[in-house]
Amino acid sequence: MDQAVLRGETVTVFDVAAEAGWQYPKDLLKEGIRSVHAVPLIVPDRVTSNRKVIGVLRMYSAQPHRFNEDEIAFMQAIASLGALALENARLYDENARKVNRLEPEEEGWHNIAEA
Repeated sequence: MDQAVLRGETVTVFDVAAEAGWQYPKDLLKEGIRSVHAVPLIVPDRVTSNRKVIGVLRMYSAQPHRFNEDEIAFMQAIASLGALALENARLYDENARKVNRLEPEEEGWHNIAEA
């Protein structure tokens, strides 16, 4: 499941007890997980302009559940906003490290694009 989502696919499992391919289905059932809906966290790749998957967001149900259109749309919106927030935080951190490496002299500020 995670491999498919990391490839950019959305995956829904109605009942983990009936679905093959789970590594530890008994553990999922013991934890009260019966249904799963998973979506990728996707951001644009600044180098290639393609989409880049940076993570997975999952929604669980304690009973077998068919996720409806509203639930799926809401989860996709949360995934999109979460991916954007994570990417913004990463870019902020990257830029802060570049600025901190610059010399406090005026000459250093001209080299920010090269850092």
